Amino acid sequence: KLKQKEATSIDTESVKENEEANYDLPQISLRTIEDTTDKFSKSNKLGEGGYGPLHK
Repeated sequence: KLKQKEATSIDTESVKENEEANYDLPQISLRTIEDTTDKFSKSNKLGEGGYGPLHK
């Protein structure tokens, strides 16, 4: 026989703080990134990760 799990309450203040924290990230334009990486030049590529190539 399966036991029913107890319902847990959600701490809405913690959720709200986490959502607001996401807006503190800097926004960088594609042009700035292209300028910094020399348009994603192979010579600036450091490697590859789970999300794709990493450039210096």
